[in-house]
Amino acid sequence: KEFLINEKFSVADVAVGSYLLFIPLFFNNFDVSRFPNVTKYMQRCVLRPSYRAVFPGAPKAAEYVKGQVAKIGQGPAKKQFGLL
Repeated sequence: KEFLINEKFSVADVAVGSYLLFIPLFFNNFDVSRFPNVTKYMQRCVLRPSYRAVFPGAPKAAEYVKGQVAKIGQGPAKKQFGLL
């Protein structure tokens, strides 16, 4: 799925995407590439011009997601907090 509801960007994507895209602000060593579908979803959200226009952390989030997309399929990742 491209987005969460009816294959269209919606308020649900605003809510979920914003939470996911806070990861690089607080946990920049977290390897989300282990979750390829989530990583690609984050990329779709962060590439939206409206997201970049209103979120001050957009450049950092975009760089983080770009790096994570590049790591997809590159082997096992280190667990964060011993859980994920």
